[in-house]
Amino acid sequence: MDYQIGIDQAYTRLDQFITLVFDSVSRSQVKKLISKNQVTVNGKSCKPAYKLQISDWVHVDISDAFDNLSIQPECVEFGVIHEDTEILVVDKPTNLITHPAPGVSSGTLVNGLLKRYGNRIRTLDRNGIVHRLDKNTTGVMVVAKTTSAVQHLSGQFKEHTTSRKYIALVCGTPKHQSATIDTQVHRSRQNWRKMTVTEGSGRRAITHYHVLESFDRFSLVDLTLDTGRTHQIRLHLSHIGHPIVGDPVYGGGDKRALNDASSSLVRQSFLNLGRQALHARSLEFEHPLIRERVAYCSPLPTDIQSAIMTLSNPSDFA
Repeated sequence: MDYQIGIDQAYTRLDQFITLVFDSVSRSQVKKLISKNQVTVNGKSCKPAYKLQISDWVHVDISDAFDNLSIQPECVEFGVIHEDTEILVVDKPTNLITHPAPGVSSGTLVNGLLKRYGNRIRTLDRNGIVHRLDKNTTGVMVVAKTTSAVQHLSGQFKEHTTSRKYIALVCGTPKHQSATIDTQVHRSRQNWRKMTVTEGSGRRAITHYHVLESFDRFSLVDLTLDTGRTHQIRLHLSHIGHPIVGDPVYGGGDKRALNDASSSLVRQSFLNLGRQALHARSLEFEHPLIRERVAYCSPLPTDIQSAIMTLSNPSDFA
């Protein structure tokens, strides 16, 4: 996670800043993160007492903020699209967090991986997690099962050589049938849990979209990522005035969808959805063992299908 320091955070000690952002992480955990270079300022390691300056970039990797041995194996439901000696390709359901985080130590995908593979998954960096999906985003994820697979896959995500395609149901109809959203993004200074579009600073984020189908006040959109910033698709669609249906964080997509619903049936389908209508439909990457490009797909989940069917044929549900 990356944060740019604003005037309100300037001259705060680095360790104090981290505890403010992650209120469930203790000072001792913060000290450990800093000592292991999992907290950097402008790409460099710093001491806990470093006084932050305006426009500093703070990078925080909290994946090891917990004692790995304290994460317990649990029965966690998720789909399996493919598995071999090197990788596990997961079909992630909604309401599933990828890995433990401050305040969340159970019920995550990592807990389920520990149940499936035992302690050997603990020996891998970040327990084999090389990328993630938001809690209520469904679809394709790849998990590494060996150290070499972790390194090979992590490198691809870092260099943006994977191909990630999503599908989303959005409010309104974008002006262009196909277009590219290219902005700088960084953490919001008002709410550190949100991202924001900015000018002149931040990290570049690129999203390509194509409108597949338009309905009354809503559209089905296909999206391809060139980069993989936190909340990138949700932020970008909100930025162009078309937040994702059901998104409570960006653009008021949950309330707007309910207000714009043309009938009680459409409204009820959105209430039944209960989340942002965003699905990771395909993922392509170079396989860490055979070193050839492979692609895996996830079918559209039933909750989004139901909303689309209601929008497509409202008379059939009257």
